[in-house]
Amino acid sequence: GRLSLAGLITHAAAHDQADSAYRTAFTDPSCLKMILDWRDAT
Repeated sequence: GRLSLAGLITHAAAHDQADSAYRTAFTDPSCLKMILDWRDAT
């Protein structure tokens, strides 16, 4: 069988919004997993 983990990643943010993303990750009970997107970082 397969296990879908798609529902565990509940939030995503760009790397330049990290301060807001961390605040959300630690204060929003609906945030199970925050992903920071570093693909466009220089």
